[in-house]
Amino acid sequence: MISMVMKFKESLLPIASSLNSPLDQFILLICIFSSFPLGLINYFIKSPFIRLVYGLITGMALQFFLYEFDIIRCVISILITYVYIKFFARKSWSSPFYLLIILLLSLAYDHIVKIIYKYGDWSVDITVIHMIVLCKLSALGFSYEDGLKQDSEFVNEYQKTKKVVEEPSFLELFSYTFYYSSAVAGPYFDFSDFKKFIYLKEEYSIIPTLQAIYYSLYDLITAFGCTFIFLNYKSAYDVNLVCKPEFNDYYFFYKIYYLNIAMIINGMKYYLVWKLTTSANVFNGLAYNPNSKVNEEGETTIEHNFDKFNAVYILKILFNPNPKQKIEGWNHQVHIWLKYHVMLRFVNVSSKFIKNNRILFTYMVSSIWHGFYPVYYWFFLDFYFVDQISSMLEKDKFFERLEHSSYILQIICNFIGLHACNYLGVTFALLTFENVLNYYKNMYFIPNICVYLLYIYLAFIKTESKKITRLDPGKPLDLSKIGKESSLSKDTKEKKLS
Repeated sequence: MISMVMKFKESLLPIASSLNSPLDQFILLICIFSSFPLGLINYFIKSPFIRLVYGLITGMALQFFLYEFDIIRCVISILITYVYIKFFARKSWSSPFYLLIILLLSLAYDHIVKIIYKYGDWSVDITVIHMIVLCKLSALGFSYEDGLKQDSEFVNEYQKTKKVVEEPSFLELFSYTFYYSSAVAGPYFDFSDFKKFIYLKEEYSIIPTLQAIYYSLYDLITAFGCTFIFLNYKSAYDVNLVCKPEFNDYYFFYKIYYLNIAMIINGMKYYLVWKLTTSANVFNGLAYNPNSKVNEEGETTIEHNFDKFNAVYILKILFNPNPKQKIEGWNHQVHIWLKYHVMLRFVNVSSKFIKNNRILFTYMVSSIWHGFYPVYYWFFLDFYFVDQISSMLEKDKFFERLEHSSYILQIICNFIGLHACNYLGVTFALLTFENVLNYYKNMYFIPNICVYLLYIYLAFIKTESKKITRLDPGKPLDLSKIGKESSLSKDTKEKKLS
């Protein structure tokens, strides 16, 4: 069988070459596009058992076609999770963190093998899907533990709605992990939604097929647009130029322009994959998220939405002035996993140091999850500083006031936030420490120094800012009250002194 798979892959090489695409990336796209006809067939299958088997077999076939026998490593992670849930979960001495750590170690093996044999290589390998498998399985461990809680015990709605009460069967666990619409590149989604989808319960009892196909077109067209931009401009704006000596011959402001455009174009190859995988899961109905509305006549109407999950928010990344929002929009489903199944879980740990620094530890978990290139840890530490700067500016209502300021100021602030993310994003794309160091030297370390100085100023030097208005966050900000409040405070002080 393996020889047949290899021969078929080799026959695709001329097509991939004509499209100026590496063979492994071309096969990845073929596997994702295969999810669409498979999703159409899925609408005609009503038996939960057949739906589970169908999703498992087709998903394993796609994954084997792309990753071959390396999928055994994903199987090992599934077996570890099954044993944990079967024999160790919900014990007083046990914790889902144990499962998370073991799964991280299992994934670490893949990352170490990649560094040894493919150092600095961006080829598609088993780590791509094993990372998503870890998200699914570790989240299931926490959600299954949540199944013992009453609804009143939850501090957030997300964990309450995603809890898993019944023990997953062997077939459910394997089908959830290998399901065809996320078998080769994700995205991550919760087991509770998957189970309702398989058994056609609650919102999935009637999935509007035509609406699902229609809504999937938006993400599909967006993916094609990203593909067009990437293929046409990747040569003109090669992100690897920033670490070469000739890049230092450019003027500083042209360097800023170049690295931002290069990173935006480089990001398109991620957007196209994330939008394709999102589209596939909208197409088969898994992302179905209807809303019930009552009209003026008192009649209940159903609003069809397919936004239960979305792998990326491109507009938020490009046009939101808040860098924190940009970070959340990038690989959004993994952000959801990090937020609800890592960061918020640290709240319940016994160590006060971890609890008080849970955001920093979450970034460190993310760096381990991504791999063991040394620059990853520098990269995620810098992004932690950017995240904290954004949080401190949010508390100071900076972005709220920005919404009511001039468009020119909004554009400038958006560019600064976008530049911060793109500048650090290039670090991630370069991979090796030598390349990153040359890149930072070419930029004279100026953006790095600006981030560190701004963080030190906001965190340790700037005094606690006064409230500008008494309005709640999210309400329209009335800037006309600023001058009046300041004058009133002066009058009050004078009265107290008299």
